[in-house]
Order: sequence, then C-alpha cells, then structure tokens
Amino acid sequence: MPVSVVGDITGYKAAGMTRLFGSVYDTLDFLLSQVRLLPQPLDDDFRLIIGVFSDGSDTCSREQHRKAFEYAGHARELGWEMQTYGLGIDAASLARLLGFDPSASLTVAATDEGMADASTTFLAH
Repeated sequence: MPVSVVGDITGYKAAGMTRLFGSVYDTLDFLLSQVRLLPQPLDDDFRLIIGVFSDGSDTCSREQHRKAFEYAGHARELGWEMQTYGLGIDAASLARLLGFDPSASLTVAATDEGMADASTTFLAH
C-alpha cells in the first residue's frame, strides 16, 4: 500500500505500552522469511528501507532484544537500510540497541513538527 494512501496520523498520545524490540523482531522475521521463499535472489536494484520511530523505551518485549539485534545483522548483510527516528530520545542510541547503523538515525523534538520532520526525512529515502 502506498504511504500516501494512509494519510496523516492525528491525536497520537503515548500510552507507555511500547513493544519496540518485539515489533522490530516480528517485522524482520517476517521479511526475512519471505525473502527465503523467493525462487531466486533479489535483484541488485532492490531496495528495502525499514524506519523505526520511537518516543521512548521498550516496556513490554520479552526476550526479543537479542533476536531483534541478531535479525538486524542478517538484514544488514542483505543490504537493507534500517533507520531510527527518535522523538525526544537519542536516535543513535536506539539504533545501537537495535543493531542498526547509528549514522542512519535522526533525533527530533517530541512534537508534531518533530514527527513531521522525521516522516518527511523517511519518505525522502
């Protein structure tokens, strides 16, 4: 589904139930499993970009931190781009926790404008 179809997210409020590592692990696990099912390797011009947007710490994942970190390594080996966007938190530190490249991170203010900046940067890739 094209991102443009989704539209703006309004009225977002953090609720303190962040399953960050588990969500990253589940996403990478699914994508890596789909790649393994392909009858041939991906074309050299194939590009996959994963963006993680977070405004805080993981509060709900169980045992998935190590798995997310490991799967991020597999994804990097495939040349996938993994970016982190910290909304009022240090995005480079988040990238290191996830096994992502800290140079592909952006820290913005935890405001509507900050979220807009992070989203615009992600969509520009």
